Amino acid sequence: MKKILAELKGKIVEIAVNATYEYLVNHWYIFTHIWQDNTNQKNLELYSILGKHDNASFPLAYCLLSTAESLKIGNQTKTLTAWATALQDKYSIYPVFTHVDKDMPEIGML
Repeated sequence: MKKILAELKGKIVEIAVNATYEYLVNHWYIFTHIWQDNTNQKNLELYSILGKHDNASFPLAYCLLSTAESLKIGNQTKTLTAWATALQDKYSIYPVFTHVDKDMPEIGML
């Protein structure tokens, strides 16, 4: 990824940020649903930042974050902000457009 970032340094103006998330739905009855969080059993989330340049998307960075350690309000946002800031400072990534879902730590990071 360092090779990709070296070539794209200062050229990325659009990024997308997201975390892995899966869910499992059990149907007890036709109108009743029980939703279970099935992200993983180790309390980890894998965040990624993708950059777009010349109509192609490239993975720029990954962050494996322990959600067990970030239970205090603001810890997850603080960690994600430090991660994105390091990426921004090292590779001159100053996006004009960002794509993010409704995840509050991601929004806070941006």
